[in-house]
Amino acid sequence: MTGPDPELEPCPELLDGLRARLHGLDEQIDTLARSRQALADYIEATERRAPKEYQPCDSTP
Repeated sequence: MTGPDPELEPCPELLDGLRARLHGLDEQIDTLARSRQALADYIEATERRAPKEYQPCDSTP
């Protein structure tokens, strides 16, 4: 399947496979969107707690 208009032979197996792939991509997008929102929420919460001027975190073990 390449090109702007791939020529595909319609059959139930092909359609099932394409629908399954689309469903999998939708699930990945949903997971990424939830992860992105959680990260944005963590950043916002951390920024609210931070003093106006603060020192970088100590990265030494």
